[in-house]
Amino acid sequence: MGSGSAGGGSPFAPPDDAGIAPELDAFATYDGPPPNVDGGMLACSTPNGLPIKFNPIYSGFDGTHIYQVPVFVEGVSPGSVTWGASDPSMVSFQPYVSGIMITTKKAGDVTIIARMGSQCGSAPLHIAQYTVAEWNLGNMRYNNGNGLTYDQEAGGVAVPDGGFDASGFDASGYDAQAACNSPMFANLSNPFENPPAACTNCHGAMSNGMLFGMTLFSDVQHTPEQTGGFSEDDLTNAFVNGTIPDGGYFNDTIIQYCFWHKFHTWRDINTTEGQTGMRAYLRSLTPQEQVGCFELFNAQKCADGG
Repeated sequence: MGSGSAGGGSPFAPPDDAGIAPELDAFATYDGPPPNVDGGMLACSTPNGLPIKFNPIYSGFDGTHIYQVPVFVEGVSPGSVTWGASDPSMVSFQPYVSGIMITTKKAGDVTIIARMGSQCGSAPLHIAQYTVAEWNLGNMRYNNGNGLTYDQEAGGVAVPDGGFDASGFDASGYDAQAACNSPMFANLSNPFENPPAACTNCHGAMSNGMLFGMTLFSDVQHTPEQTGGFSEDDLTNAFVNGTIPDGGYFNDTIIQYCFWHKFHTWRDINTTEGQTGMRAYLRSLTPQEQVGCFELFNAQKCADGG
């Protein structure tokens, strides 16, 4: 799976009214007093009084693995906010930089509440019921060990005998959007499906997929810190159909959306069990800040954090 965004952005960041857009991803930068965690039952008569990001919130539970999702209140001092839930038996809270980290304790629906003085806000948290067997299916697909085997016909780029020499390659004049709009591009398919590549080629801190002798992506995260505002259908569409929900954020300074869409359509994940397993595994990933980078032809740029 591959896509990327730099800085606080996210390949899977949900719509602005439902998640953490790049300018709001303050989890890794706030160093003031931590939020307050009441942990008890709170109620709120003004659900939109404080804008909680994500809203709604999505996570999971299987009784064995840890499922966490971070949220925060937009535009206020984190230390002034007290957090609780409509049913404290379903979740636990820990301060998390500029917000809280929610850990699920059972499946079902619960309301997360933020209170600041006389103001309050709430967001529904939908906790999907998964099984360990489903998680295992997702784990096996995500970490299947397959490298990036490039299908020239599917990808539309012929690789010379002996490999591709990228030394001196200058991509500054390349018009990616024009390529996306070309008739030839419309007929291309995912070039990494035979065999279907492991997600670890492009995702996570240990991403190591090599193409043309170079790393393709570096440190692209799609943890609940990026996907906690995605419904079950939204998340499935991201890894099966290569689509982002209407209004969703996508950082095309790393890669054009049309390219990401082409090689993020994984037709092998085509059963209900397999798709549920992938959702279970993705929702169990440890939340991480998005610092991803498209490294192919840009190794120095990525090293410089740009």
